[in-house]
Amino acid sequence: MSSFDAAFNFILNHEDRQRTGKVTHDRGGVTRWGIASLYNPGVDVQNLTLNEAREIYRRKYWGPFHLDQLCDSRIAAKCADMIVNPGPVAVKLIQRIAGVDRDGCIGPVTIGKLNLMDQDELLDQLCKAQTDYYRGHDSGNKQLLSALLVRAADKPSI
Repeated sequence: MSSFDAAFNFILNHEDRQRTGKVTHDRGGVTRWGIASLYNPGVDVQNLTLNEAREIYRRKYWGPFHLDQLCDSRIAAKCADMIVNPGPVAVKLIQRIAGVDRDGCIGPVTIGKLNLMDQDELLDQLCKAQTDYYRGHDSGNKQLLSALLVRAADKPSI
C-alpha cells in the first residue's frame, strides 16, 4: 500500500518547497500550501494551516482515486501530483497509459493495470505524459512553462 504522507511531501516540494506557508495570488486566487481559493470555495485559504492543507489534499487528490492501492509509492505520489497539476485531465492521461477506458475515474481496473506494469517504465511514462500535456498547453509564459516542465520531470524517490 502506498503512503499518503510521502505523496503529500512530494506535492509540497512543487507547491511550497520551503514549507513557508506564504500566501500568494495567482490564477487560482489566494493560494497557500498550493491550495487555491478558486478551487476550494468556503476554505479560508489565507489562514489555512499545513495540517488543514494536508487533509484537503488527502480528501480531494488521494482518497477518491484510490491511490493507496497502488503497489509502488513512487507511482502513487506521481499520480497524486499530476491530479493536483494539471488537474482532473491527468486521470485520463493515467488511464491512457494503463490502457483502460478513459472514464475519468480511477477504480479497481485502472489500479490493477497500473500495478501490473513495470513500475520504472510506468514512472517514465507518467513524467512524459505530464511533460507533453504542459508543452501542448503552453500559455506563452516561459517562466511558468519552465517550472511546470521541472515538475513534470521530477520523480519521487520514495
